[in-house]
Amino acid sequence: MSPHRLPAQISIAGSKIKLVRLPCPSLLNQIFLLASIPDVSKHLGWLPHSSVNDTKKFFKTCAEENKSGIGCHFAILKGDVAVGVTSLLNCNYLARKAEVTTWIGKDYWGQGINHLSKHLLFQFAFENLKFNKLSFQVAVTNTRSIQSHKTLHTTFEGTLREELLVRGKMLDCLYYSLLAKEYKKHYKALKLKLSKILPK
Repeated sequence: MSPHRLPAQISIAGSKIKLVRLPCPSLLNQIFLLASIPDVSKHLGWLPHSSVNDTKKFFKTCAEENKSGIGCHFAILKGDVAVGVTSLLNCNYLARKAEVTTWIGKDYWGQGINHLSKHLLFQFAFENLKFNKLSFQVAVTNTRSIQSHKTLHTTFEGTLREELLVRGKMLDCLYYSLLAKEYKKHYKALKLKLSKILPK
């Protein structure tokens, strides 16, 4: 499936959460409130949103990357409430690979939402977009994310030196990856089937 064949609005539903493609104007204020908490982006390459205009700029980037095909961003919803964002970045449909990033609102940490959202995104990327490899870059200071990779069945490939600028400091990143064949081995056995992938 090429990026230009993807519907502008996509909803991917699981049993406990769903992913809704951004930008979604009705979620603007909810995403702003989540992204405005400093701890959320403490180990990431963006600053806390100081006003809703920062979130509007993010939504504009989402729309531009949707159009070009280089990115595919989703709000993570629990019921009708936004609890985070998960994205496919640097999508290369010829090489069949992309980078995954996810952030969760602080009030929703420790509820397994990171894993649930990644399960849905993995299935979308490998089964619908037919990607062969997903990669993950994690700042060495991000102990929560490093811990999560121990149960995501990803493979640690090495350390990228001073790869990520976070709050004015260049940090090393740990580089992880997941291949399509590894997804089939570990995730399809869990029967984490999507209930639907369709235009919203």
